[in-house]
Amino acid sequence: MNPRIKFAVDSPHTNPWVERVGKIVINFSAIELECIHWLAQLSEDSNSLARFAATPFAARTRQVMELAQARSCSPVWRKRSMRLWGDALNLAKVRNRVAHNPIVFAWNSPAEAGEPDFIGIPSLRNSGAASRDSLLSKAAADKATNQMAALAQSLRDLRLEWSSARDNGRVPPQPEALTSRSMFARLLEKVVNLARRLMGRA
Repeated sequence: MNPRIKFAVDSPHTNPWVERVGKIVINFSAIELECIHWLAQLSEDSNSLARFAATPFAARTRQVMELAQARSCSPVWRKRSMRLWGDALNLAKVRNRVAHNPIVFAWNSPAEAGEPDFIGIPSLRNSGAASRDSLLSKAAADKATNQMAALAQSLRDLRLEWSSARDNGRVPPQPEALTSRSMFARLLEKVVNLARRLMGRA
């Protein structure tokens, strides 16, 4: 017999999921914060934090990956940063699934007695309907939670490694962006050149 699937609304059967859902959301928020840190530091544009935060995570991550490619401190660092941010995009799918889909549960018998035979979070956008095979299981949720925590720490460590390399002059300059000092230097150069031309005409 096919199991009967129901949406869980304040059901006691979902209590074991409350902590899991909270951990997934909170742990992924650390990755979100790292993404903003990376953008601010690699772009050298701390004045755009509000704009960075308002950008969807996938688009923000692509910006980070472009900057990491352009301002890599070493080939090993570049390769690792690409891999880690690719992992972040994959884990974002789990976070989105948890945030935008209901918890469902089902029994294999019509009586619906006792604990459900299975419980989990479907991906309704992808599958169109909830099935036993489409559910995010407890084990998968716990695995994703641990992966998110480890990834947030790895991204932090990699960012600090880049910051140290930057402070020691081992990072390429930001392409198509000028620091305030370089902007002033260029402006001063233009003023000097204009003054020379005017003096030549006199």
